[in-house]
Amino acid sequence: MDPGLWLACVAALAGTAPLESGDSLNLRLNLPSFRLEVRAGPERLRDYPVAVGDSAWPTPRGVFSVTRVEWDPWWVPPASEWARADTITPPGPRNPMGRVKLYFQELYFIHGTPDPRSLGRPASHGCIRVSNSAAVELAVLIQEHGSSIDSATLASLAAGRGRTRVFTLDRPVPLEIRYEVAAIEGEHLVVLPDIYRLVDSTRVAPALAALRAAGFDTTTVFLDSLRALIPANRMRRASIPLTRLVPTADFRP
Repeated sequence: MDPGLWLACVAALAGTAPLESGDSLNLRLNLPSFRLEVRAGPERLRDYPVAVGDSAWPTPRGVFSVTRVEWDPWWVPPASEWARADTITPPGPRNPMGRVKLYFQELYFIHGTPDPRSLGRPASHGCIRVSNSAAVELAVLIQEHGSSIDSATLASLAAGRGRTRVFTLDRPVPLEIRYEVAAIEGEHLVVLPDIYRLVDSTRVAPALAALRAAGFDTTTVFLDSLRALIPANRMRRASIPLTRLVPTADFRP
């Protein structure tokens, strides 16, 4: 990482207030959204576009903890058929792990990538990919929160010297990975791709569940409109104005 990119990371982090004792750093990922959220308690600090596992190699769901940070990692192919043609790769621009990887389960990581075009898609073998700049910024946040490390060392790690360094966190960072294909965002119902084909093909049921969770009376929902506005292709995303789905009187102030 060049010094300019490191300074950009520092500048971005400078706008974030220090974490209070009750504002523990935590990560959240809804797989169909392809966005990794970074939170301090309930407050969202930032989010990053990600690639997740494809349907043959899905990213695991559940509650995990980021326990280790590895800077400038080597790529050692696992004993899997998909990696049969891969070779051990040292740190550098061609390394599939990018600048940094964060351990959250055996053989599963949040890591950088030399292929930012893969972000926003189910494209990995189960890991969570972020851009290299996002991976560095996230690792800085996590190490500032979860380990006792001086700023000079952290700056050196972020700047990149090609030397692999591994840190076990004193305070692991929680990571929640879930799978929800519908959510309310502002005044829209957002229907997300069913990337692992885990819900009914119409996605009507999860859409109704999202409306119900937001406090709407689903007996008043315009079902014909809902069915018509959700794309028939379950891999497509849709943002539907709530005014087209529920009576105006149902809106909450």
